[in-house]
Amino acid sequence: MYNLLMKKTPSPEVTRGNKSEILLSAVNGVAELFLSSARDEVTQMDLTSALELLSEAAVVDRSFLWRNWRDDEGVLYSKQIASWKKGAEPPVLTEHKFETVLHGMPSIHGDTSIDIINVKVKDLPAGSINREATAGMKSFMVSPITINSNFWGFITFEDYTRERVFTKDEENIITSGGIMLATALHRYETTKSLIAAKEEALAATAAKTEFLARMSHEIRTPLNAVIGMTALAKKAKDLEKVKRDLERIADSSVQLLNIINDVLDMSKIESSKFEVSNVEFNFAKMLAHVHNVIRVKLEEKHQNFIQEYSFDPKIEIMSDDIRLSQVLINLIGNANKFTPEYGDITLRVNIDAISQDRYRIRGEVKDSGIGISDEQKAKLFNSFEQADGSISRKFGGTGLGLSISKTIINLLGGDIWIESELGEGSSFIFEFEADKVIESQKYEGAGCSDDGEEATYDWTGKKLLIVEDIEINREIVIGLLEDTGIEMLSAENGQEAVDMFSSGEKFDAILMDVQMPVMDGIAATKAIRGFLTPASLTIPIIAMTANAFKDDQETCLNAGMNAHVAKPIDLDNLLKTLDSYLI
Repeated sequence: MYNLLMKKTPSPEVTRGNKSEILLSAVNGVAELFLSSARDEVTQMDLTSALELLSEAAVVDRSFLWRNWRDDEGVLYSKQIASWKKGAEPPVLTEHKFETVLHGMPSIHGDTSIDIINVKVKDLPAGSINREATAGMKSFMVSPITINSNFWGFITFEDYTRERVFTKDEENIITSGGIMLATALHRYETTKSLIAAKEEALAATAAKTEFLARMSHEIRTPLNAVIGMTALAKKAKDLEKVKRDLERIADSSVQLLNIINDVLDMSKIESSKFEVSNVEFNFAKMLAHVHNVIRVKLEEKHQNFIQEYSFDPKIEIMSDDIRLSQVLINLIGNANKFTPEYGDITLRVNIDAISQDRYRIRGEVKDSGIGISDEQKAKLFNSFEQADGSISRKFGGTGLGLSISKTIINLLGGDIWIESELGEGSSFIFEFEADKVIESQKYEGAGCSDDGEEATYDWTGKKLLIVEDIEINREIVIGLLEDTGIEMLSAENGQEAVDMFSSGEKFDAILMDVQMPVMDGIAATKAIRGFLTPASLTIPIIAMTANAFKDDQETCLNAGMNAHVAKPIDLDNLLKTLDSYLI
């Protein structure tokens, strides 16, 4: 294999000076073995050959190279990673807890390091060594290996022929050989790790590049509908045609908002700012809401949506209903996308009591769609990736929904997985646990919805201050609320709002934007509360802002605001929020 392996060590009957020279020559041979040729790996044969060079130069019968590692609980183990035995096959490699490898040996310091052990077996105190492991052994030496100040492992030499002790010079030379071995292996593993990290980074970059291309397509599609339908509505003379165009604009706007929300959620996940809440809610009502959201998509493809629920509809739990709705909408939307027209989609939910105060919730979304291969499953829940790059071209989607869903379920302490075969449909299953809540007396029945009549609000005699610097946003709010009978005044920044309030103008509520010139909404709210009058301390101030993250909401509430309404404005949410403060 290598010329140096053909070199034979001299007879053991040599002077002590010659012995050191022979050992030093062997160490140089080890260096040549690992450095002389271009290599991209260190093989088991390389390690064994290096041990052979050192062992024959040291004139011993057996040698081992040990490497340390720790388990998840921090327990130190030592593993034999190479061995050599004179005139025979190398012994079988094993691993042990570090404390049992050299138990009772002299100069051992705790479980983190050792000094060189260089002794005759007969000189060891009785009971200090495992006699079965050292049967027939005359002498041995253990030399520790330290790399970058870390106790990497050690090299051991065993002599079954003669009793002797190596000199200090010989100890140092042998230790150098062990370090040479370990350093070569460490360097190879480090290089391999760097290459793997580079490949992983390149793959991640490619995935994000593909994701950005998908996002461009996904955003432009509804945006094109909004712009196109707006142009058609402006040209239309038939009111019914205008209404249809406006409905399509609304649908496309919601689709665009969902894409943006997915991207924002993914951003929070990557920055470790994604959170779940813990609130009381009725599970059946949450499922009814999910059904209302996805019903239109299912009806468009004439799909059969089957609901199989195994729980008392009065059950209430402590968890995050908004995020759970998001998971179910993602999963059902995924099934809707990959299931053909007239196909079946089944939602199964089981809630079982596992203790006096805990439930286990199991949900499953099963479809009769295209299914997925084992290879595709491996990257299904990865960020910025889809199972197949061609999927986005055929079915659309950002590829973020499943990754976000997995994050949500994991944050709830549960797990989510897929069971599927290509061409046989798919089942997405999740499980998590949640605290019980005493049965609510306010429950109105599973799947029950309002009677279909839109709620009406009459706030005649009430006065509202709208604080908003963007003119079109002021026009939207005024237009949305014009049928309620409320009187509305406007301010273009926080300073104007503070001045209007301090002038003695009486308001029943304030809608406060956050990001504004001159004075922002946070500062304006603090200024109004700072007047310390009954009116300033009690007037409802409702944030109306595009800052929709949870920490943004908390900032508003901490500043003294009463509630938070996110932009784009959901009319129903705005009306209900205002009504709770104007009654």
